Amino acid sequence: MSRRKEKPGQQWKRPLLPDPSTQEHIARAIDQARDGVIITDAGGNILYVNPAVTQRTGYAHAELVGRNPRLLQSGKQGAGFYARLWNALRESGTWQGEIVNRHKNGHLTTEYLTISTVFDDDGAPSYYLGVFLDIAPLRQKQQQLELLAYTDPLTGLPNRVFLMERMRQTLALARRSGRQVAVCYVDLDGFKDINDRGGHHCGDHVLTVISRRLQHAVREGDTVARLGGDEFALLLTGLDGPEQIGPALQRIGAIIASPIDGLEDTHISASIGVTFYPTDPDSPDALLRHADQAMYQAKRARSAYCVFNASGAPG
Repeated sequence: MSRRKEKPGQQWKRPLLPDPSTQEHIARAIDQARDGVIITDAGGNILYVNPAVTQRTGYAHAELVGRNPRLLQSGKQGAGFYARLWNALRESGTWQGEIVNRHKNGHLTTEYLTISTVFDDDGAPSYYLGVFLDIAPLRQKQQQLELLAYTDPLTGLPNRVFLMERMRQTLALARRSGRQVAVCYVDLDGFKDINDRGGHHCGDHVLTVISRRLQHAVREGDTVARLGGDEFALLLTGLDGPEQIGPALQRIGAIIASPIDGLEDTHISASIGVTFYPTDPDSPDALLRHADQAMYQAKRARSAYCVFNASGAPG
């Protein structure tokens, strides 16, 4: 007799585990699994849940068995979502994707659900096996990685990657509003001597203090970023004209130069280069580079700050 040909994705009911002791071990393993396991009959009535499901949903075993998994629905997925789910089960015998469920206490949980159909010998659905993976730790890890990608680990400030993205957004807004944007490149003077005298621990402390000071020195909506080493960038928005920048940078320079507790004998100052958009109508990369060039002009001139001038003359 020829073997019945299986349809793609179908799982046929066969006596694969005739040994009762083996079946007992499998059942114990499912009971102890960290992922939630739900088995329903063809009508969707829950026949079995493992302890991970009761722990994750807040419902006791007796509250779930005999009920429909609709009990867990959050309302976040509409009728179209479930229509596609059941269509996939009919077509391929399986479905997987993210789903938002509601805990018994009302809070929402996002999980990755895989549903597999168990067919009988005639090819009709006999059971549905659902496996819930708690993706909260994965989401948390993803958020941490994203944070690391955009944040300086020492100071907690945005890094260069974040700054460039923020500059693109800010310049687009400035084009529509007609307001000016100042891009400032800040370099601490004599920072190498601080590291040499006090060690890297001392240098790191200075950087974190200066970072906090810069954050408090700018207005809400402005951006402070650490570019690396002892270099920072300021993105100052909503300016009516370049004449506003002088007092602001003098105030920032004075804040940087304020004594640091425990390092009162250490003098800290900064050289600042600045360029303006749209006076300097360039890309974010070019604007930052021009501000960097102006910073070196300020350092050579021993001036607190210098405005970028394409001719190379000090601003």
